[in-house]
Amino acid sequence: MENFSIAKTYVKHKDKWFFISTIERDCSAVGAENIRYNETMVWKLKGEPGSERENKILGQGEDVKGSIKEHNRIARIIYDSGENVGDKI
Repeated sequence: MENFSIAKTYVKHKDKWFFISTIERDCSAVGAENIRYNETMVWKLKGEPGSERENKILGQGEDVKGSIKEHNRIARIIYDSGENVGDKI
């Protein structure tokens, strides 16, 4: 099955912008091929919303299909800490 977008959020921390994206996708674990889940990733942008994102993924999280709890949790961490997320994500 194809991946599809669940949520997209731009977050500003001080003078920097970040892009958070959550997609629903198939699980790639052996024996779990028919399971779908949400995957969230966050990048720092090179400028304002709509600009290119930097190549490095700052963090990644997973959640059950249909939930944006992890997306919102990561957005809050970025809002509070910016790119200095350490092991919070």
